[in-house]
Amino acid sequence: MHQQFQSEQSHWLDTEEVKFWTNPTMKDYPNLVTLIGYTLEKDVKGLVYDLIPLDTLDNLIMKDNLNWLQRINVIHELATFLKFIHDQEKQNMVLNISASHILLDKDYKPKLFDLLLVSEVKILKEQLAMSTGYIDPYFSLRDGEWDRSCEVFSFGIVLLELITKRVSFIEKRENANLKLDSVVHIWAKKEYKPNCSLVHENLQKDWCYCAEDGVQITLLAMQCIEFFPSNRPTMKDVLHRLDNLWVLQRLADARATKRDKHLISS
Repeated sequence: MHQQFQSEQSHWLDTEEVKFWTNPTMKDYPNLVTLIGYTLEKDVKGLVYDLIPLDTLDNLIMKDNLNWLQRINVIHELATFLKFIHDQEKQNMVLNISASHILLDKDYKPKLFDLLLVSEVKILKEQLAMSTGYIDPYFSLRDGEWDRSCEVFSFGIVLLELITKRVSFIEKRENANLKLDSVVHIWAKKEYKPNCSLVHENLQKDWCYCAEDGVQITLLAMQCIEFFPSNRPTMKDVLHRLDNLWVLQRLADARATKRDKHLISS
């Protein structure tokens, strides 16, 4: 019976993944890898993407060559993508939002891969192929329905990882020797105090880092990982608050100035 379920689960995941990459809505989205082809034969299943990546985000998070602005850009583009999905009339949701499913290209632009676009609301815990550290604990404990607030939680974990330079090393739910501090959201809730910043000290030395941004983005991350889904912001709210960060305001002003100079010279 267990083997039959595993087989059905694998087929469901493969089918849903193909649906995602062949969905017309997803075509040419800038933060998605390009699908070249796929096969769902009984003995051979796989998807082929067209991309030469720098590395996956989970391998780059703890390294110093990913600076503050690059990290903010990654999280901003991820938020933009999720808002795009959530704004659609159909109740679409994206599974597998995690640092290991985000590639960075040579320009440090995020490219998402191995995702599932799901419109069915009822999803079993056993059907989730994502790492436990990104799964909404409220969903896990209550055997509830996977909804958009669950994706806000997963987004919050990626945000925390980017600003703290910590990665959740959880691959198996049955790991009995798991140290709670290795779970990012548990560590963050233990460390967080009102009006504090959890931004890594090395990132605070970056030329474009602003202390107020550190406090605001930490607060945003903590709200995204609130236990009760009703207390979490929507992706529209998340994007609005990211847009108001000093570093992105300054970048937008610089781009506007450059554009104005170009118009004057032409």
